[in-house]
Amino acid sequence: RLKQQLERLDSSDDERKPDRVVVQELSSLERDLLREALHIVKDLKQRLSHRFHLEYS
Repeated sequence: RLKQQLERLDSSDDERKPDRVVVQELSSLERDLLREALHIVKDLKQRLSHRFHLEYS
């Protein structure tokens, strides 16, 4: 995300929002790392939800 934000500063590209990651511009390694990180976050959310009884019906 930081890499893309810095590139936008250099190019003065105001069309895209700075908090968005353009997945198509990531290398395959970066996409794999992002996918793994999102899986970890999902697992953490599930564990916290179960631990603190945050499941909603």
